[in-house]
Amino acid sequence: MKTSLLNLLLIALSLFLAIFLPFEVFLIAYAVLGPLHYITEINWLKSKNYFTTNRYWVLVCLISSLFIVLPKLISLINKKFNAFEDLNNTLQVFNEYTNNFIFLLILIALLPFIKGLKKHKIVLIVLCFLASLFFKNSSFFTFIIGVLLITLVHVYLFSILFMIYGYKKKASVLELLNIILVVCIPIIIFLVPIDYVNQVSKITYDSYISSGFYILNAKIAGFLGYTNGNEFNFVNNHFVKVQIFITFAYLNHYFNWFAKTTQIKWHKLLSFKKVISIISIWLVSVFLYWYDYKIGLTALLFLSLLHVFLEFPLNIKTIKNLFSSL
Repeated sequence: MKTSLLNLLLIALSLFLAIFLPFEVFLIAYAVLGPLHYITEINWLKSKNYFTTNRYWVLVCLISSLFIVLPKLISLINKKFNAFEDLNNTLQVFNEYTNNFIFLLILIALLPFIKGLKKHKIVLIVLCFLASLFFKNSSFFTFIIGVLLITLVHVYLFSILFMIYGYKKKASVLELLNIILVVCIPIIIFLVPIDYVNQVSKITYDSYISSGFYILNAKIAGFLGYTNGNEFNFVNNHFVKVQIFITFAYLNHYFNWFAKTTQIKWHKLLSFKKVISIISIWLVSVFLYWYDYKIGLTALLFLSLLHVFLEFPLNIKTIKNLFSSL
């Protein structure tokens, strides 16, 4: 009851902050709450054996995250210090296949949940991955796998599914209200007139553009039919509403995780040494974001992707349990 009431208040707070300062709150939440969320969730997933029987799962996620991050990191170093130019040019080729490798991770995560002989499942996964190579330049494939899956699907859709799963285990009127509210909030945002008059500061403008976050906003606006998917500005009402939803989704996702301590008790898995390590990594992360937002984003991209990838088996298991009960 107390947790449900806290979640209700945090949902309201997330929406209020998202409407009041959509761009600034998002950047701050991503830089301050994001790294702390990644580290603590990875530690919790480890205690649950990552919800998979695949003993190579962690290694696969580590390699995949490194595969995606390394070209971006080398590119940033090359721009800042004009170093590793040849290596940078070589690694940029791998960027074309980022979405295909994310798709491959989903297939590997599905492996323990598919019935049949192991060799047959491996053949099926290989065939599906090879088939995905034909869609690597598809705008729809890129939008779903490269844009939505690791962003809003992770922070919004699966947050709702986890809430539903929690409600199933322990029915509560207040928790049901929370679920309905989170589902309805994007509808409210896009239907209710919002006059956004705040002018973003130069540091907000530079951080938002240099980090590439505007791409998510622009692609969603394009998907909703507002633009062609390539345009973006800070004053257009459509883009502001999209950002309000993005900010709400991320902020609520972070708040929801930290409010879950009494339910899943992830804080009890933290020894004194782990707490010191987590705080140290978190402080370095926040400093990097403060020093240069793009440097912080690139440096923390590895942990960000890793925690999303490691959660895939849990996501699949949650969907399986929800639909099997239905």
